[in-house]
Amino acid sequence: MFSALWVALFAIFGAGLIAHIPIPAMAGSILLIAWGLVDHRGIRALLRVSRAEFVVMALTCVATLLLELQTAIYAGVLASLFFYLKRTSQPRVQHWREGDEDILRVGGSIFFGASHYLQVRLQRMHGAKVVIEAQHINFIDYSGVEMLHQEARRLLKQDRSLTLRGARPPVVEELRKLEGAEKCPIRFED
Repeated sequence: MFSALWVALFAIFGAGLIAHIPIPAMAGSILLIAWGLVDHRGIRALLRVSRAEFVVMALTCVATLLLELQTAIYAGVLASLFFYLKRTSQPRVQHWREGDEDILRVGGSIFFGASHYLQVRLQRMHGAKVVIEAQHINFIDYSGVEMLHQEARRLLKQDRSLTLRGARPPVVEELRKLEGAEKCPIRFED
């Protein structure tokens, strides 16, 4: 606040003096001020913590220098979206066997980007009962619902079953909506 007041007073009463400052000197001052605004420690920390986020930051910075500001912001948002979808399209999946059960613990949402990945994992299972530990599934969209129904029907044709264990009520509700609760090929356990 104090600095802003001094700048405002100098701009009002010292305008005549400012007119005599060479433009390259003013440009140098502006560049020096801008350089002081850059958080160098934060950038180094970002590079150590997340290379993907560093790439997004660097792309946005370069785009800001080369393109219109609005286009540069769009480029940064799209790059960030790309890395987010890349990360979430392969949810964390742990697999183990207990007797004739193949158990998958899925950590993350089942949405259009992750459906194919999860379907491939389900098709590799050979147990009579395929169980998905679903406590960590927060969200499932239509493509995830359809994929799980397809896999459950495929397993039923082979005299096998697909069971969701510990699924949250909103996930169970979405899965039962497709064909109705009585026709749903997926089994549920608490």
